[in-house]
Amino acid sequence: MGSNVSTLSELTGPVRNPLLERFCSAEPLAAVADLDETEAFWTNLLSHQLCPPVTSRASRDFDESLALPYLAHLAVNNRTSGNLNALLRRIIKLTDELDDAVLQPLADRQRRSRHLSQLGAALFMARCCIKYLLESENERSLLEHMEFCPVEYDNQDNDDNASVIEKKSSSSDSSPDVSQNSSDNEDNAESSSAAPSSVAADSGTTIEDYVESLIKLVILLPVDEEAFPALLEAINSLLVLLSLRMYHGCKSSAQLAFYQILCAGRCAPYARRLTATLVQRFVAAPPAPDRLVASAPQAPSQVYNAAASLATGLWYMVTLGYGSGSGGTSAASTVSKTDEPTRAELKRNLLSRQSLLLCLALALSPGYSSNEDELDTPYRDALLECDAKLLGNYAGLLGAIATNLPQDEALLLLYLLLHPAGSHALRNHLASAGANNPQLLASLTLPLLQCIHSANTEPQSHRLYMAMINLLMLTEQPDLCRAMHTAPLPGGASPAWLTERQLGPQGTLGSLLVVVLARCVQLNLHKLGRGGGGGYLPSNCMAALANQSTQARSLHPYACQKLLGLLTLIATRIEKLEQQKSTTPQQSPDELAALEAASRSILEVVNGTLSRVSLAANPHLVYTMLHQRAALFNKRLLQNRTELAELAANLLTVSQHFAAAVARDSAAGSAAAQQQQQAADGGELAALPPPSQLSEARIMQVISSSCASFKRERLRQFPEPRFKYVEEAKPDDFF
Repeated sequence: MGSNVSTLSELTGPVRNPLLERFCSAEPLAAVADLDETEAFWTNLLSHQLCPPVTSRASRDFDESLALPYLAHLAVNNRTSGNLNALLRRIIKLTDELDDAVLQPLADRQRRSRHLSQLGAALFMARCCIKYLLESENERSLLEHMEFCPVEYDNQDNDDNASVIEKKSSSSDSSPDVSQNSSDNEDNAESSSAAPSSVAADSGTTIEDYVESLIKLVILLPVDEEAFPALLEAINSLLVLLSLRMYHGCKSSAQLAFYQILCAGRCAPYARRLTATLVQRFVAAPPAPDRLVASAPQAPSQVYNAAASLATGLWYMVTLGYGSGSGGTSAASTVSKTDEPTRAELKRNLLSRQSLLLCLALALSPGYSSNEDELDTPYRDALLECDAKLLGNYAGLLGAIATNLPQDEALLLLYLLLHPAGSHALRNHLASAGANNPQLLASLTLPLLQCIHSANTEPQSHRLYMAMINLLMLTEQPDLCRAMHTAPLPGGASPAWLTERQLGPQGTLGSLLVVVLARCVQLNLHKLGRGGGGGYLPSNCMAALANQSTQARSLHPYACQKLLGLLTLIATRIEKLEQQKSTTPQQSPDELAALEAASRSILEVVNGTLSRVSLAANPHLVYTMLHQRAALFNKRLLQNRTELAELAANLLTVSQHFAAAVARDSAAGSAAAQQQQQAADGGELAALPPPSQLSEARIMQVISSSCASFKRERLRQFPEPRFKYVEEAKPDDFF
């Protein structure tokens, strides 16, 4: 290979590579007495520009071609050679030399290029080795592979190596014989993970030095074409280490050595700076060099970042700590293929998305377990503090989140920032910026609504769960709700995914929100009261509807129809269940009670708008109430349900006032108007004049002119419907 530029095919092609064979053999590299010869070996092995695979097929083929001839041999021979440890120490050495070789402004350009090339290649090799061992062996065995150093290292005049050997030798009495076959260490993996090897607990071990070197590289490496591969590999290497929990299903991160090092060991002081660096890289989204994404196609296909495939399964681990199921879940079974990017998307988002994924994995993985011995994570604290000076300006951060929605990672970051435990300063900024910037508000809200709208056609429970929570927390801000109902839809038209009805230029973001949420309740109404978390989605949709109700104005006719149409649907279902109950007494009352609660929620939503927003601001809501009066005041629904009848009384009062006004204006004459007024005074439903005598435009004119004569004091005031997100005790029921 020499010092020439080469490709991955030269490493794993049909011709055996003597350098890789030497590395994977049982012969320790430390057995070479000549240090110059050892240096020459590393230089030859690592002197190639690396372009990791970015297509799913290329990634799979590369894993298979490398695993079969090389990694399988390394897993057996490393217990004798300790060459993986030698590779890790090589990475540590290259990191220690980073300042002189790369970071100095006057650094020699050839030396800088050579150093970064070797560093990227070494990181990629180590990642492949650790990933293979992580997938095939338990944690204790992996730690021993990484830490094992043969005695022959003592023969080298290297004080650092000698100190490492002393630390390893001092712990050998309490550790199993590292010369045993790896299969002997796989018995009872759960007990092994519960008591991690002491090699990771000692200060100054190779593992700690390696993890610290990765963090330094992420923080210090510049984002330029030469350093980009090494920077990306450092991020992906940390993701691979964190994915141990995904493969082995450990219940507590406190039991995992890598989390101990990162969260409680010598790497913990880097938390704030590392978190800030990762967030800044996410916001900046520096483009990847063309050579890294050259193999990706121009058009959408079965393509995605191969590095992301190593850690996409972490989503199921970091979404509140559930979703991965029992131990042994493979990454392949959890990788999502629904958002596989094109070459242009990879170029734009490769580093940005991996940086965010690592930030979330660090912040959430240890923090959401019910175990009492769970570690506190300084990375989560750093992210939730969300210091504008540390993380950059809030506008840039929110803009980056909006650009990446509804990607899983962006949904999860938005959740953390909106969460009550998050930054008050950022939430206040969002309320102010969203109220004054309709474009930002739409870019945050529309992807969430699209997720909810497609819940029944493209079910992805984890994404739907986070979208619904985020939308509920957004509606907790009254200023944002008010801004939604005054913000026009982008482009003056409904989004393409809303196929059932176009709202047109008069539609607002708030009206679209009402349409989508009411539709979701309607489609999932049958799940209420049936247990198993089925009612979670419609219940939270109604909570979000209630939060926005007191700020609703200029509601679109279709939004009013969808909202009030729910009452008609619920009344029909209640009537049907009561008929079934008379014939089947053993039927569970849970569904009936859930439907009654749903009707109460919808009545509260309508009451919130009628009693706290001027009727003149919602003439279409009044018109829809007149049009659907018979269904709204269903006597069978209200009979023996005092609470529902009290809530419906306000609707009846408004309907009777405007029905009488329409009758007075109609061609039916004064006698008909008098009859209408008498019926209204008696609290009964009055019939409207025949439709042939009325036009919609004329009725709307009457409604607008009659708003001034309606006194809001006639309406009974109920407590303002406000709902806040409360973390579920058993959110895994939703999945």
